[in-house]
Amino acid sequence: MFALPTSHQAVEALLDGWSATGRRRILQVAVAGRWEESRSIEMPTDAAGARSLVCDAGPADADVAVEFEWLGRPLVFVGARRTRELASERADFVEGVVHVAAIDPADPGLALATLAGGSPAELDHIELGAANAWQSVGPLRLWSHGEDRAPRAVEARLREHPALARCVVPVALEVAFRRPRACWIGVEVSEPSGDEHVVCISTVETKLARLFNSARPSDRQAGHPDPR
Repeated sequence: MFALPTSHQAVEALLDGWSATGRRRILQVAVAGRWEESRSIEMPTDAAGARSLVCDAGPADADVAVEFEWLGRPLVFVGARRTRELASERADFVEGVVHVAAIDPADPGLALATLAGGSPAELDHIELGAANAWQSVGPLRLWSHGEDRAPRAVEARLREHPALARCVVPVALEVAFRRPRACWIGVEVSEPSGDEHVVCISTVETKLARLFNSARPSDRQAGHPDPR
């Protein structure tokens, strides 16, 4: 039986050996997925700063996404999205951002659950993408909801996307979940080389193997909460 990792397992698999100690943190917001035009504030910040970052980003019914980022190498980020269809949840979404700013967590799993409005469930997709240039460079989807096997042939597939394989900005491996709202965790998997950032295939493959090997059949994404 093909098993899918939970969000708790995803955090552990992607961030094995990583530490938040000494890292600068920011909150970043984008409208309609345009991270190229994102706005950010440094952490720590107060409730007013966090609230205005989201509320001033766009109209009340805008498609808004917020990320909590730990800067440095490797870059690590977690995020959540409030779609136009969920505009009625605006207050809950904003308060989630205010709360994550208040606790300023060193634990990406806690930050992810706070922004998502609960423990993330139902793996949606896994992809590689350019940090703050996700749309303009274009992501590479490695796995989508409904597929019955782990991602394969990463190197061959990446050759079909040379602008991402050798990118002008850092490249991240992102794991996304569907509920309680669209949310994700990402970690940088590229190495700087001159003016470019080259995707490290072995790093991607190691993290993917760890991710899917961590899942157990009983963990299949059927709305079950993460094991703690």
